[in-house]
Amino acid sequence: MRIIREFNDYYDSSAGYGIDMSIVYHRTCQTFIKEKGAPEPELVSAVKKLIVRYNDQATLIESDTYQPFYVGFCGKLYMGLFAYVDQAGKLISHYRAHETKDVAKPEFYWHQKDFDEKTLKATLDPQSLWHFFAPKIVTLEDWFKANRRTEPFEALDLFTAHKLVSFCVIGGIDKGVQINPCLKDLRFQKVVDSFTAFQEISMFISGVLGQTENPMITTSDRDLAISKGFTQLSFRKKPTKRQCSR
Repeated sequence: MRIIREFNDYYDSSAGYGIDMSIVYHRTCQTFIKEKGAPEPELVSAVKKLIVRYNDQATLIESDTYQPFYVGFCGKLYMGLFAYVDQAGKLISHYRAHETKDVAKPEFYWHQKDFDEKTLKATLDPQSLWHFFAPKIVTLEDWFKANRRTEPFEALDLFTAHKLVSFCVIGGIDKGVQINPCLKDLRFQKVVDSFTAFQEISMFISGVLGQTENPMITTSDRDLAISKGFTQLSFRKKPTKRQCSR
């Protein structure tokens, strides 16, 4: 697979000898967002519905600092946590992040081991939770335990309908859907390693999306038969004398 890109990502180094050069990934980042007074883009509507379906199986948590974010990758939807931090690494309320945008940057977390013990056991205050059968979530440790069995959500229909390889939603659907984001910035290498990511993208583009640089030219059975000199009677029994006399 060849990658035509405008930025580097963590799996680029996995490209090597013996790769199929007919598979091309045009990795251009683009954001789809609902503009004020304009209809909602079809992609945004589809991703919004997908996230709602995913959330039905997960335990969600939102605090002043930690929020869920979503990454779609090769037919699946994944959920992690993110928070804004200042230059000293101190957490900033997401309600105030826009006020300190010059110094605030998002940090992304995928696993319980991304946090130290003190942070995991610290009380989330204030915090809110919604899930019909959800246990009480007080700490990050509680949240990870509650979502231990939550699997990535299969979403092939959305990916094929919109010819997607990857996308992300950070800070809510009203912030838009970004396609082909830099997965390294989202620390997605903690979820899928570089070699696996490269192979999955290559197979997804060629197999599921069915896209190659030079698509295979196919010939219909009829045209193929004619090219070999067959006629419409070539594979039929010759008529009997009785049939001919009718």
